[in-house]
Amino acid sequence: MAQTFADGRSAAPLVPVRVFRQGLLSCLLDPKMGIFFVAVVPQFLPEGHSVLGATLLLGAVDAVIAAGRLLLVVVCAGRLLHRLRRPRVHRNLERTTGGVLVALGMGTAAETVAG
Repeated sequence: MAQTFADGRSAAPLVPVRVFRQGLLSCLLDPKMGIFFVAVVPQFLPEGHSVLGATLLLGAVDAVIAAGRLLLVVVCAGRLLHRLRRPRVHRNLERTTGGVLVALGMGTAAETVAG
């Protein structure tokens, strides 16, 4: 059943498999992940062994950990979604994030004027 936001927009129900796939695709297409992997992995490669084999093994371990983390996020978000979509909660989240953005903007403006 699709839920509606306070302003009348309807929200399509989220399917955990679709959300997991979107998160996985996001991680795979993120160039920062590749750069991090290339920068960090070489120090863990054993000397005298196959570089390709060790790199693939470390990549597989990293992929399993990332998949587990994404799965945990999907499960937790799915359980919290109905609560977060309540109009009162949604309104309070909007006010809180708006207040944080205003405070950050005022801090940046004050720093620019004083600097």
